[in-house]
Amino acid sequence: MKKLDPSFYDNKTNLVNLSNSILKHFGVEPFHPSIPEVDEVLKGHDKVLVFLFDGAGEAILNRWKWQTRFMREHKLMTIHSVNPATTVACTTAFLTGRYPIETGWLGWSLYFKELGYPVDVFTNENSLTGEVLPGENIMAKKCPIKYIHTILNEHGVKATCLLRKPLWDGLGPDNLEECITKTEDAFKSGSKFVYTYWTEPDKFIHEYGVDHKIIKKNMSDINKTIKEFVKRNPDVLVLSIADHGLINVQYRDLVAFKEIDECLDKPISLEGRTPNFFIKKGYEEQFVAAMNKRMPDLFLMSKQEAIDSHYFGEGTPSEASLEFLGDYIGVSLNKDVINDTRLNNNITVHEGHHAGGTVEEREVLLAAYNR
Repeated sequence: MKKLDPSFYDNKTNLVNLSNSILKHFGVEPFHPSIPEVDEVLKGHDKVLVFLFDGAGEAILNRWKWQTRFMREHKLMTIHSVNPATTVACTTAFLTGRYPIETGWLGWSLYFKELGYPVDVFTNENSLTGEVLPGENIMAKKCPIKYIHTILNEHGVKATCLLRKPLWDGLGPDNLEECITKTEDAFKSGSKFVYTYWTEPDKFIHEYGVDHKIIKKNMSDINKTIKEFVKRNPDVLVLSIADHGLINVQYRDLVAFKEIDECLDKPISLEGRTPNFFIKKGYEEQFVAAMNKRMPDLFLMSKQEAIDSHYFGEGTPSEASLEFLGDYIGVSLNKDVINDTRLNNNITVHEGHHAGGTVEEREVLLAAYNR
């Protein structure tokens, strides 16, 4: 059976460790180990910015070398996303300093037993219909979390998070120029730490794939944005990262595999490249045998194996995490995105995607400027 790359169990140089380096730097007791190389770079700096460009993993930067030259020239090290390599899990992990298994924020779509269907947790939509749930975000209510800027503010360090919808209040930048101006405004108002999130290139790669000329232009614009901010703000230590990378993908519908599909008790949840399976009682052996035969490039682990191996991170699993996880979790080791139109017709087909088992989806270039 194929195995996951050892980096998928990295607990020393990932987004959580980076976040804890920042907490440690500003005098807050970290939740998990920090990264020594980052700790060293942070020394002596009282103003720190983290730019996160969604989807701009190291493989994407290397794919467009000329357009991302400034970012790559300032590389400090390669770090890793958390599992699965998707925005819900990764940005929440960085912003809380805790792993997905601790917070419950495991992936894009999570099955709520009290509702009887999965929910896209960032957008608060029924995953099966796309209908927006009424009232406050159900995930925020079920799994409340505290972001890094709140933690720092509670410890007397003024901090700001600038996020676009569907994240938090959505009051962040509306374009790359505002990534500069709104960040500068935050520092002018006295912030010592600022986190600025931008939705690209993720949204473009989803639509066009990793090789399209639109991505070339987008990465050039991002590179110029960082260069301009660094030049205008020499007193700010700037760190630029991504939450994950993406690869070009293909879709596989379980409807074509009756011996697999008839085993499923609930719709697939979590992620198409890290599908979460709830199995009908008595069908477990059939499911595993059929998956191993029909989909040998889907690394399959039981719920307990996922927990014991710390696939979703270190720390005590939250009650919600244990509830959200099905009987088996798969991780796509090739280009496959798994879907099931028998149980879910509300599926958006992407050219590029993430959350799977390739190194390209998990490696993140951490760059440092004004050191």
